[in-house]
Amino acid sequence: MENYSAAGSQGAIPLRSMVNRVSEHLAAKGRIVNQIPSRIPVGCDREKFSAVLFHLFCTLVQNLRETEFRVSAKTYSSVTLLHIKGSAEICENWFRERMQPVVQLAESLGGTIELTSFHNRISTIAFSFVNAA
Repeated sequence: MENYSAAGSQGAIPLRSMVNRVSEHLAAKGRIVNQIPSRIPVGCDREKFSAVLFHLFCTLVQNLRETEFRVSAKTYSSVTLLHIKGSAEICENWFRERMQPVVQLAESLGGTIELTSFHNRISTIAFSFVNAA
């Protein structure tokens, strides 16, 4: 996975670009539909953040092979909420077990990762994080 921390003082990197890079790295282009507006930057620790994104998507793509994931994001003051929606029923116990290391890393960014709903055969995962961009 690419190390984004080298960008240092060059400013924040667009969240959309980071998700695209993860998608390309996982050869999941087409399975990860990026609907994130280009104007949302990532202004937190880029190395930790890219690790969270990579491990989150890697776990989903490898374990839910036939699922397409739609990714969207919104910023509320200094918090960004990333939603990942997939057309698979995700068991809460499976999610907790496989995501525990990623959740701990997200918490180190002041964030959280939660399985928030299963409605109309769509599972939604929310990754919220403090974004100082």
